[in-house]
Amino acid sequence: MIIAGNLTLDEIIAKQKTYKNMLGGPPAYSVKSLYSVFSVKPTVYSCVGYDFPESFESEIASLSKLYISKSNKPTTRFKLIETNGRQLFMLTYSGEIETIDLSLESVYMFSPVYKEVKLDFLKRAYKVGLVILDPQGYLRVVDDDLRVYLRFNSAIWELLKYVSVLRVSTDEYMALSKGLSIKRFLEKTYTLGVEVAIVTSPKTVHVVSDGKYFEFPTYTNVNVKSTTGAGDVFTAFFTYVYSKNYDVEKALAYAVVASSFAVENIGPSSIDRERFFERLREYMELLYE
Repeated sequence: MIIAGNLTLDEIIAKQKTYKNMLGGPPAYSVKSLYSVFSVKPTVYSCVGYDFPESFESEIASLSKLYISKSNKPTTRFKLIETNGRQLFMLTYSGEIETIDLSLESVYMFSPVYKEVKLDFLKRAYKVGLVILDPQGYLRVVDDDLRVYLRFNSAIWELLKYVSVLRVSTDEYMALSKGLSIKRFLEKTYTLGVEVAIVTSPKTVHVVSDGKYFEFPTYTNVNVKSTTGAGDVFTAFFTYVYSKNYDVEKALAYAVVASSFAVENIGPSSIDRERFFERLREYMELLYE
């Protein structure tokens, strides 16, 4: 499994506390959680700057097969304010991932934080394997105050014919949908070739698979500290489990439970394996009671 997206340095303000110089980015959230539960080491492609700490690089390298593009720019940095809603600022950007050897794997999770994953990578990956896309970075624009907004991007709709699984948040759905209901939005992505389309929200996971719409509840018996990275963990677990036997419901259950652990922590965190499977059993019982 290849995970492509930039590692970042984050400042997170949550629960009236400020956490500075936190390791961040989809690869960090993904590999720490995946390794702790499955002892799997994904392949990671990322671009970092000259100031990326060696300790963080060593940590990710111990949990993955890490390929880094080194930039002469600062590492991508975000400031996330999670009080009274969520505000996001991009302070610096390290640049694009230079190359990805697609022959190393046949499962690809593309999760750009900005524009670092070239669209050509997705097109070429689709010819040889399973492509999972979280398009958040392709929707982001940065204003003069460095604040990040989501804006409609028609290129994503054109890109969907190269995507096997699409996962978006409710904010990303709203930026992409142009007023379509969630159900209609998901159905439209399916007609364009997406096998499984998912919109995640705090209480419900909306899904279209094999042309059929259904909903999964989230696991809500949690003490939420920060929502940052929860979507990355969801996508990573869905990708890993789905790629094994293409069981959508099983992959959704694993993803929901994994993301419920992610919100209980600030920053990328390991998941206690025993607690994970206990919660998974509890969730499955609630799901099918």
